[in-house]
Amino acid sequence: MKLQTLLLIPFLLLPLFACKSQASVSIPPTSTTIRVVQDSTIPASERTLQPIQAVAAEETQEIVPPTATERVCPPSAGSPSITHTANVNIFFSQNAADVTQVTRYLNLTGEILEQIIFDVEANRVPAAFTLNSLRVDGEEAPAYELTGRQMTISLPQPLPPGCSIEIEMIFRLVLPVIGEGAAGIGGYFGHSQRQLNFGNALPFLATRQNGDWVIHPVSAIGEQIVADPANWDVRLVIDGAPDNLIVAAPGTIEQHDAGEIHILFENSRDFAFSLNIGASLASQVTANGVTVEMVTFEDAIVPGENGPIRGPAHALEAAARAVEMYSDLFGQYPYDRLVVVQGDFPDGMEYTGLVFVGGDWFRTYPGTPASYLFLITVHEVAHQWWYASVGNDQAFNPFLDEALATYSEVIFLEEFYPDLRDWWWDFRVGTFVPPDYNGLPVNSSVYQFDSIRPYINAVYLNGANMFEALRQALGTDAFFNWLRRYAEASARRIATPEQFWALLTPAQQEIAAETRAQFTGQ
Repeated sequence: MKLQTLLLIPFLLLPLFACKSQASVSIPPTSTTIRVVQDSTIPASERTLQPIQAVAAEETQEIVPPTATERVCPPSAGSPSITHTANVNIFFSQNAADVTQVTRYLNLTGEILEQIIFDVEANRVPAAFTLNSLRVDGEEAPAYELTGRQMTISLPQPLPPGCSIEIEMIFRLVLPVIGEGAAGIGGYFGHSQRQLNFGNALPFLATRQNGDWVIHPVSAIGEQIVADPANWDVRLVIDGAPDNLIVAAPGTIEQHDAGEIHILFENSRDFAFSLNIGASLASQVTANGVTVEMVTFEDAIVPGENGPIRGPAHALEAAARAVEMYSDLFGQYPYDRLVVVQGDFPDGMEYTGLVFVGGDWFRTYPGTPASYLFLITVHEVAHQWWYASVGNDQAFNPFLDEALATYSEVIFLEEFYPDLRDWWWDFRVGTFVPPDYNGLPVNSSVYQFDSIRPYINAVYLNGANMFEALRQALGTDAFFNWLRRYAEASARRIATPEQFWALLTPAQQEIAAETRAQFTGQ
C-alpha cells in the first residue's frame, strides 16, 4: 500500500485523514419498519423513483423468491468477496450527504442465497437515513424491509455459490447533532459546530455463519456489530468546505483534486471518516514503518503551572509506541497509516485504521501517563488487533475484544512505565471491581445488562483480571505466545470463544481450567 505524503490544496490538508470504556449510552434505534414491494407493472426505464421516508408502511405479503435456475458464473478465483464503491457528496452547511453506493458481493458461502442482509447503522437514528433507490444487478429489487439497522433485500433470482451480484443504493445521510455529556456518546455518527463524523455511515453486509445472516438487535449497552472485512473505494466531494478543513480518513489517498478526495482501503471491517474545522495535524513514523497521525483541536492543549500541557504530542507518542509494541507482541499492524482523532463526544471509539479519543481526555490531561488520555489512546490502538484484525461477535462475545484491549493497556504501562503498573490495577480495575466482586461472568453478552457500568465492570475490567490470572497460571511467555497464535490464526476472520480457548495445548487447557471456570463459569 502506497504511503501518502503531506499535501496542501486550497481548502484541505492531505493526507486526509471505541468502544465505550467509560459510562455510555448507545444511539437508540428507530422503531420504524419500512416494507417495500417494488411495483413491476411499469418498465423500470419509465418509472420515477421517489424518496422512501421513514414512515410506517402497510404490511405486505411475503414475496416468494423464484425457483433457482441454472446459472453459469465467470471464474472468480482471487476476487474479493465484498467490495463497496461509494460516491459521497457532502453538503457541509447542511451536515448532510447524498450517497451512491455499489456493493459487489461474491457468494462464497456454498449456499444458494435468496436474500441479502445489510447492516445500516445510520438507520438507528431517526431521520438520518433516507433510501431513494435500491437496485440489484441494474434492476429494482423485488422487495426489501428496513427495520433499525437491518435491511433485508429479496433478490430477483437466487444467487448460486460462486456467483456475484451488484447492489446499488442511493440514499441521503443527515448527521444528528452531537449531544452534551452522556447524551453525546453516539457522536461518532453526528456533528458539532466544528466536526462532522461519519462512523459506519455507509451500509455494509452482515456476515453469514452456519447458514444464517448474523445481525443483532440494537442495545443501549456496548456494540453489536459482526462484520467481515471488505474493500472500500470511496470518493468524497465536499461542497461548501471551509479553507481550514482537515479530513481524517484511513487507507490510501490515490488521487485528489480541489474538493475531491479518493480513498482506497482494503480488508477493513468498517469505514469511518471525520471532517474537522480548524484542527491541527501531527504525525510520527514508528520503527516498523507505520505513520501515526493525530488530528486535534486547539483546546486539546491546556494551561499548566509550568506552561502548556501538550496532550496531543503525548498521545501521539503513546499511540506510536503502542503500534510498535503490539506489532511485536501480536503481529504486524497491517496498514501503512493509523489515524487518531479528537472526538467531540465522550470516551472513544474504534474503527479500522481510525480511532476517536474523546476531547474530555485531552482537556483534563494532567501531563502524566497516569491518565485516561494515555489509557484510552492505547486501548483504542489495541482494537486494531482485537476487533479490526481479529473479529468477534461484539454482542455475544464482547470480552474477546474489550477485555483484551483493556488488558493491553496494562502491558503497555509495564513496558514503558513499569512504576505505574500497580496504579493501573488500583485505579482502572480495583476502583470498580473489588476483591469480593460478584457480578456477571466475563463472557456475558451485552443483552444481559441493564446499564453500562456493570457491563464495563464484568467484561472490560474483570476480563482484565481473568487475563492476568491466566498469565500467572500459564507463565508470561506461554501466555503471550497464545495471544499471538490467536491473533495470527484469526486475522481477517470472526473468531469464537471456542477457537480462542482451543489454541491452548491440552496441558495448558488443564492448567487454565480452574481460572476459566472462575471467570466464565465454563
